[in-house]
Amino acid sequence: MKKYDTFWQRFFALIIDGIVLAIFGNVSILIFNKLDPSIEIMSMLINLNFPYLYSIGLHAKYGQTLGKRMLNIRIVSVKNEGPIGYGQAFERDIIPFILANLFFVLAQIITWDQEWGISALTPMGTILLLLPSAFFLFWWVLELFTMLFHPKFRALHDLIAETAVIRTEKYASRMHVLL
Repeated sequence: MKKYDTFWQRFFALIIDGIVLAIFGNVSILIFNKLDPSIEIMSMLINLNFPYLYSIGLHAKYGQTLGKRMLNIRIVSVKNEGPIGYGQAFERDIIPFILANLFFVLAQIITWDQEWGISALTPMGTILLLLPSAFFLFWWVLELFTMLFHPKFRALHDLIAETAVIRTEKYASRMHVLL
């Protein structure tokens, strides 16, 4: 079962991937603002969805993001411990993808004729904007609990997509040397 014990590797891989995505986000904002500040909504949509494209693309093609690669863990199908495709990679990210884009659409609709600011919203508008955030929080708590208490440390998105995160051989052999 040690090959499935990847909590800390996943945690630090998430931080590494977050740094990579933050760099991309900041660079893309600078580029879009230099090109034409009027395309702000397109810039926001790209920055909102790039993390999902990054995750889905790299998981489907290589079984790992840059962070997972650095920490020698990989996503595999639970059916045969083989590579996953784009379908399973998308299934892993479907819930946060929907929630993030729902929040974006609601924010655009609610604030269409207003200067952006939560204080300018009606109470119903504020509730509608906070609902996706509350669902995000609930989702991540469920993710954490399922990962911590599942025998193979599978998070909720792993259960939905029928995937698992395992240590790669490089990591296993390196750990053997340390032990």
